[in-house]
Amino acid sequence: MSNINIENVWGAISGEEKDELLARAQANGIFASFVFIVLTTSAAFGFNQPWVIFVGIFCSVIIMPLFANRTWRVQKPTKILQYLAVRSVARRYAYGFGLRRIDITMLMRGYLQEVNNQTVQDLNFEQLSADELTKNTLSKKKEVWICLIQSGILVISEKLGGAKLEFISNFDKGIQSHYLPSDRDNSDGYSGNAIILASNIKSRKKIIVLTSDYIQTLNSLNNIIEIKKSVL
Repeated sequence: MSNINIENVWGAISGEEKDELLARAQANGIFASFVFIVLTTSAAFGFNQPWVIFVGIFCSVIIMPLFANRTWRVQKPTKILQYLAVRSVARRYAYGFGLRRIDITMLMRGYLQEVNNQTVQDLNFEQLSADELTKNTLSKKKEVWICLIQSGILVISEKLGGAKLEFISNFDKGIQSHYLPSDRDNSDGYSGNAIILASNIKSRKKIIVLTSDYIQTLNSLNNIIEIKKSVL
């Protein structure tokens, strides 16, 4: 069992989410510089001192990295704490369901939709495709955390007062999964990068569709699942 440290958690965060955090920090820095230039320009015209404008432009170059760095230092610990909390909950659920290797391999944000029970009864898992996954067969999209551990995958949603386990599957008992690429143009069927997963835990039998705003990370998740399938 691995030790909990900041580097492990930060390494589990997707690169796309880190880039998003960096872009947000830089945007705040640029906005702060713009506001400073506007204020100094207003002061320059108000006091009839044009040279103040040049001082404002010069200082804005310094202000931009200062505000960007401050935003980064505030948001990075918040992000790490969020992932630490999800990591702890995921490991607790995994242990409770008897999964043996519960070290976290990947954590990411995503969306979950459940395949309606009637659809599951009418079609077996191998028959499920994008054409069958229409708005009539899927539940409402729900924001979730997708947690890949060494011996399985868990999907957890946030709710008032805690977290809820939406899905869990034990890879040691086999893997049922499909990947739906985004190269589709079908208004009736499901479109977009998605992973279809079926749970093999008796008390948690369900089929879900996972999507995410972080497409590259979702592709990486699917690649890991496919590698695990090939070695079982």
